[in-house]
Amino acid sequence: TGDYHFFVYTDLDDDVFESVGESNNLYMSPQTLHVTLSPNPDLVITDIEIPTEVAANEEYDCRITIANMGIGPVYRGTCMDVFTLTQDTLPSGHTQLKIISHSLDTLNPGDSYQYVVRLEIPFGIHGEWNLFVRTNSNGDIFEYNGDTNNVSMIVLNVIPPDLTVTNVSIPDTAWSGTRIPVTYTLKNLSGGTASVPGFTQDNTMEDDIYFGTSPDSYENGDVTYVGSYKHEGGFRLEVGAERTYTDTVRVPNGVDGPGYIFVVCNGDEIQFENGQIANNVGASEEIFTLLSPWPDIKVTSLTNPAQIYLGCPFSIEY
Repeated sequence: TGDYHFFVYTDLDDDVFESVGESNNLYMSPQTLHVTLSPNPDLVITDIEIPTEVAANEEYDCRITIANMGIGPVYRGTCMDVFTLTQDTLPSGHTQLKIISHSLDTLNPGDSYQYVVRLEIPFGIHGEWNLFVRTNSNGDIFEYNGDTNNVSMIVLNVIPPDLTVTNVSIPDTAWSGTRIPVTYTLKNLSGGTASVPGFTQDNTMEDDIYFGTSPDSYENGDVTYVGSYKHEGGFRLEVGAERTYTDTVRVPNGVDGPGYIFVVCNGDEIQFENGQIANNVGASEEIFTLLSPWPDIKVTSLTNPAQIYLGCPFSIEY
């Protein structure tokens, strides 16, 4: 606000040669123009609607309500809203989830508008996180001193799942050293949705499979690793849901007698379960293993040259 003059500067780029006549190219209006600050808008986020209990690596609809709490209208502008997730009480040191840019037409004082944005909760986090939303972050809409209240926050609780293995099914008998099918079921007992990207080795969940000779072999640490099922391309299991998988593994060589297959879901603990991993092991019924006839490989002859030269290649036959 205040009184202002208009200035006109001709031949600003000196395109016209004026010799010593350049000093009078600037003219100021003799009269002043009194400028009064227009009634300014004040954009405020009045509501954030999103489930407060969420799961990592999942997407959720977030409904935002923005109101003009100022004394002047918004006539037209581009509003940029920034969504960030942090465990701090301030939107700093954060994970930026999304930036939304949208056009505003007339928004009179007291009026509001809504929109819905799809947000993805980052993989690998858990616990309480603060979702911050900052409207008009680019300052395109002039609010004078009304931009100090452009941030709103809601607390999200990222809940881990609780996975378990059920119904491990295998053949009744098998020969040692041969491959057998293993069918098992994974179930999400409680908590949040289990969700793993599965696009790289670092974010692919694996179920490990072991062979033991007694029902207590895994608990006693007396098992042999025989394979893993990799959930490549992603893994997702909602609370209460279950899914069945089949893999083939090789029975260890030299075993003879009763045996058991143990399946450990989420063996690499890529999917955070907040310590609820005691029930991640499922055991099969007994499988009776038969000792396979073993080979006896023997070298029967060997022929080599009678003389060789140092540093030169030579051949042998056996």
